[in-house]
This record gives sequence, structure tokens and C-alpha cells, in this order.
Amino acid sequence: TWADEVYCIFGRRPQEFAATYEAFLERVHPDDRAAVDAAYSSSVRENRDTYEIEHRVVRHGSGEVRVVNERCQHIRDGSGRIVRSVGMVHDITELRRLQEQEKGAAAQLVRAQSAADTIHAMHEGVVLATPDGTVLSANPAVERLTGLSSGELIGRNIGSVLPQLLFGADGHQA
Repeated sequence: TWADEVYCIFGRRPQEFAATYEAFLERVHPDDRAAVDAAYSSSVRENRDTYEIEHRVVRHGSGEVRVVNERCQHIRDGSGRIVRSVGMVHDITELRRLQEQEKGAAAQLVRAQSAADTIHAMHEGVVLATPDGTVLSANPAVERLTGLSSGELIGRNIGSVLPQLLFGADGHQA
């Protein structure tokens, strides 16, 4: 028997889907089917009590692909022979999507930090400003050119410090 949630994950109703291993495998993504079958078969062949695998399933009708974590526990009789298997299929699609977003954001942060490090190390003055000209940051070269600290520059309009950027704090062209 299958829980109602498993039918939901597979996009089926109980009356239209046999609760068999073969029916289950038919809904597993074609690229993952062999690995899922191998996980189950090897657990039986190697006399293990459990197996766990993450894989994709394809919902009936919509063709939507979902990611699931599947766990199985084999039940044995008095002689140790497996007589049935009890398992769970947990839809982790949203968790995987969030993890991928997190990886993308982390990579973007690393790229931004690398760019910030490069700008910080430059000998040329670099000012980052909003479209309306509000200074967001300035590298140390700008501080040397203007004689103003980053704290004094941030939040000011770039136009108010432009003469110092162009001609330096001492009035000579930078």
C-alpha cells in the first residue's frame, strides 16, 4: 500500500495507479531508473536491511520533474528472509531548488568579493556610485587623491568631490 502523499508526489490518484514496485519504477525519471533499481536490488542481494537514494520522478500528466529522497527498510521473517519492504518517498524538490539558489548566491558573493579586492588594490581611484551620483564606496587610491576618508566620501554626491578626484587634494591634476 502507498500513502496518499506518495500518489500526490507522482501526480496520480490511488485508483489509477497500482502500488507495485514496477509501477513505481515507471514513474522514476528515465535517467535515474537504473540507479534506483540497483539501490533496491543490491540491498536485497547484499542482505542489507536498508537503502536510501535521492532521485527524480516524473509526475503523470504534467511531466513535471520532482526530486525525492527515498528510504527503504526490509522486513524479514524468522529465518531472516526478506518478506516485504517498507519505505518512504519524501519530496525534496523545493529544498534542492533553495540549495541551488544558495550555491548561486555564494558564487556571486565570491565573485563580488574578488572584484572588490581587485578594486581595493588598484592604484587608480575607483568610486562606486548610484545612478543619481551618491557615493557607495571608494578605494584607497580615491582617499589618497582626495584627502578624504571613505567615511567622508560615502553618502556624498560625487559631484561635490569631483574636483578633488580630478585634481587631487593638493589642486594638481591627478
